Amino acid sequence: MGDSGSLVLGLFLFLSICQDPYYLADDAFIVDSYFLSFIIALFSAMLFDSVRVVIMRALKGNSPFEPDRSHLHHAYVDAGMSHLLATIKIVLNNMAVIAVWYFTAKAELSEVLQLAIVLSVGVVFIWVPYFMLEYLKNKSVDRYILITRRCRRRSEVLNNFSNLIQRIVDGRRRQTHIAK
Repeated sequence: MGDSGSLVLGLFLFLSICQDPYYLADDAFIVDSYFLSFIIALFSAMLFDSVRVVIMRALKGNSPFEPDRSHLHHAYVDAGMSHLLATIKIVLNNMAVIAVWYFTAKAELSEVLQLAIVLSVGVVFIWVPYFMLEYLKNKSVDRYILITRRCRRRSEVLNNFSNLIQRIVDGRRRQTHIAK
């Protein structure tokens, strides 16, 4: 799909949420009262990672639009994870931020307090893994090597499982095709 396609899909998703926020939640009060923190939680992985990358590029004196490998996904892949495992980790981190938003909304905390909590948790779940990997890569090389080996093993297990599921699905497709 590429960057342009994902940008267009992201824009349409964002606009559709802005048009009808009640579509995504049963309790209209939660989305209505906490709409800003809801949007930030929903797009936390993309938002916080992009903000971190722009800040880091600006601090280095580079253009924020110049490509590099400073996104969280690249840090995970460089640490030995497969693209699938890196994506799963980022999605789980994003889901954790959404869960925090949900529980703070159900607790009916003030909008400002909830926004502060969502922003803090977003920074922790999206920025901290990147900075931890960078720190280990630069300061504790032996530990970083252990982490990369562990990531590669987990990625192999996940890829083997994915390939097994794909073979099962392909086998069922062939059987259905032959039966017709």
